[in-house]
Amino acid sequence: MADAYEIYNMSHTGEEIDAAVDKANAAVPQTRTVNGKALSADITLSAKDVGALVKSNLLDYVYPVGSIYMSVNSTNPASFLGGTWARIQDRFLLAAGSSYSAGSTGGEATHKITQNELPSHCHAGLYWSGDSTNGTPINLNGGTGNVYLTPSWTGGGSGSPIYTGFTGADAAHNNMPPYLAVYVWKRTA
Repeated sequence: MADAYEIYNMSHTGEEIDAAVDKANAAVPQTRTVNGKALSADITLSAKDVGALVKSNLLDYVYPVGSIYMSVNSTNPASFLGGTWARIQDRFLLAAGSSYSAGSTGGEATHKITQNELPSHCHAGLYWSGDSTNGTPINLNGGTGNVYLTPSWTGGGSGSPIYTGFTGADAAHNNMPPYLAVYVWKRTA
């Protein structure tokens, strides 16, 4: 039997070469595929075809569109991850649920308390006049401007309205919990 060197150097006729090619082609099943690519001809497999993670695939696995990226570094993640990112500024993140749908916004950095937001409370005062020696506590229960009440009292005599004075500066207040400010981006593409 000839060694490999002799076979390599042998002269073959065109018919012999064609027969060898036909035999090789018949040895490869024509109905099989690799990653959806038919084996009827030479195929090229990409890194994705063989399950390798390349930078663009990694981005879609770790940060698909709609993901949030947070860091104390101000560098836009597009510069090292790729993709398109929109910076979110001056907002807290809130977990979506039945009360707050995903993507909804709201809230305010400062808030001026309205009268309806005050806790229920009363101001008590004593009033007496004339020949009455004991007064009846008065509950001040709201109104606009100064609180005006028609007092009631025990005993005889007469009385005058009771006024309560204003206090406070009517300024807005801040309701932010302790925080750590970070740069936040949302992937948009």
